[in-house]
Amino acid sequence: MNADGYQLIEQIGEGMMSNKVYKAEFKGGYVAIKQIDLSQQSHETKEKITREVQGMSVVVESEFVVHFLCSFVFEETLWIVMDLQEGSVRDVLKWKFPQGIDDEYVLCSILHQALQGIQFLHEHNIIHRDIKAGNILFNKEGQIKLADFGVSAVLASHDERRTTMAGTWHWMAPEVIDPSEHGGYDFKADVWSIGITCIELAYGVAPYGDARPNQVIVYIMQNPPPNLENPRVPLATNIKKYSSHLKELVSKCLQSDPRKRPTASKLLNHKFFKETLKNMSDSNEYLKTALLEGLPSIGERFRRQ
Repeated sequence: MNADGYQLIEQIGEGMMSNKVYKAEFKGGYVAIKQIDLSQQSHETKEKITREVQGMSVVVESEFVVHFLCSFVFEETLWIVMDLQEGSVRDVLKWKFPQGIDDEYVLCSILHQALQGIQFLHEHNIIHRDIKAGNILFNKEGQIKLADFGVSAVLASHDERRTTMAGTWHWMAPEVIDPSEHGGYDFKADVWSIGITCIELAYGVAPYGDARPNQVIVYIMQNPPPNLENPRVPLATNIKKYSSHLKELVSKCLQSDPRKRPTASKLLNHKFFKETLKNMSDSNEYLKTALLEGLPSIGERFRRQ
């Protein structure tokens, strides 16, 4: 593969490792291209990039995961070609719901689809290890997709455990920070992260969102887990009222002991989803309106940030 045929239209993002993300046209359709200058990367960073590409190539079959199309190196720059998405749920919080999402139908739709992506990963022995609103993307049809496999781990078996610290501090499970008590961690670390993500969606910021990383570690390890009634978010003077089913779902995710957390599969059968989804005729169409209506284009958001 090479760069022939790809027409870069506009930059839509940038991130760590000096990478830039572009909207591009290819064979009459649109794709997203992440470009990484390999000449500027350390050996450790190159290994992380390799893991991301490998992780994306493994999960191409799921509709709830961003589709990896191909990758190639052109003039010392790695091109990673993916399906084009409209942005992340973090973007929606920033531009439309800075105080968080009150609508439980929206929360239900996002969480239900994200959990289906997590379930798929776990069935293929993959721990995502960095679930958060910034890594939950959506397309123009309102379909939710998981992204960013830079720190994901592929286990040799379903019983294997990991001990290396990985992820983003605020969303990190206690056993990831200190794996000694449980002899490592497994898929339940992602379940904790989706619980934290629900609080992030509900309040616009993750628990301890204003704290430095070293403080966050202490809070996670020493404080009782947050919940929707005690979210531990900065300036949360007005505690929001959510249904008992949603509050229970979050509390189940945020058990300090990972053995007490349900699996992603069990969470998908939780009564919060059953009761909420039965009142929705089309969750994708509902999300499409809720997320995209009035939202600046992804290119405009990047230029205005």
